[in-house]
Amino acid sequence: MKKSLLNTSAFRYIFEIIVIVFSVTLSFYIQDVLNDREKIKQKNEGLQGVLVDLNSDTDVINFALPFNTGRIKSMKEIINRKKITNKDISGTKGDLPWLGNISNYNSMISTGSVEFINDKKLFKKLNKYYQLNYKLLIKAAKIDEDQTWDFIAYLRNNYKIDSIVQFETPEGKEYGPLFYNQNQLDLMSKDYKIYNSLWDQVTWINWYNNRVIQAQREIDTLKILINNEINN
Repeated sequence: MKKSLLNTSAFRYIFEIIVIVFSVTLSFYIQDVLNDREKIKQKNEGLQGVLVDLNSDTDVINFALPFNTGRIKSMKEIINRKKITNKDISGTKGDLPWLGNISNYNSMISTGSVEFINDKKLFKKLNKYYQLNYKLLIKAAKIDEDQTWDFIAYLRNNYKIDSIVQFETPEGKEYGPLFYNQNQLDLMSKDYKIYNSLWDQVTWINWYNNRVIQAQREIDTLKILINNEINN
């Protein structure tokens, strides 16, 4: 009797190959599904971390705007009045570094989980915030720092300090504002280099504030988009 095709060694060999290929393909598919799920989990955890960072950025912004606005007010008072007081000098000093946090976004970039963001608008805005606006904030803060210390150095090298306030705190002795005598203040009031420096600082601090305001607008939008991404 003729052998059935199903009973031939060739058929069994082909069938075993099909089973092996199917098993390997299924195994790869299952692994891909598991990997995708892990990436989605990492993405959501990363975005939750970004939300924490954005809230920290808002805290910095809430301090930065009134702080910088107060400095601008002191500088403009000096410029418009053409007379300098110790109070004015104290009001102009101080710089504000950008103290934001980018660690969770960087983690999402390094793990590749940022690529699993479904909302293309969120993907675009998130990258824009950290790749563009964040860099502008850091640049603005650096310009502010450089100009502030250049101004302090100019006063230190050209005008004699009369005294400095000292006071005790729980942490120890602290030193407060510097004081110049009236003769030194009168000389400052006639120094055009001081006014030029203050005009420059007003210009750049305004630019810094504009970057800060724009950052808060972007943060408000990002929070909504991130929450939608996580919850969908």
